[in-house]
Amino acid sequence: MARFFFDLTENGNVTEDNEGSELPDTETATDEAVKALTEIARETLPHDGNECELAFIIRDEERPIAEAVIRFELRPL
Repeated sequence: MARFFFDLTENGNVTEDNEGSELPDTETATDEAVKALTEIARETLPHDGNECELAFIIRDEERPIAEAVIRFELRPL
C-alpha cells in the first residue's frame, strides 16, 4: 500500500490534502479521484451559467502523478 494525496482545486482555489489515503496502487488512486470529483461536481456546479472548474491533483509521497479535471461552461449560441 502507498499513500496518495488529493489536492482539490476549485476555480483556482487550492485545498491541499495533508493526510492522504492508503491505497494499493496508482490506478486505484486515479479511480478514487474521478469518483470523488464527480460527486463534488454534482453538488457544486453552478445553475446560473457561470463557469466552474474542479480538479484533483493526485500525488504520491514523492511527486504529482495525475490530474483529473471537470470544467463547466455555458455558452450562448
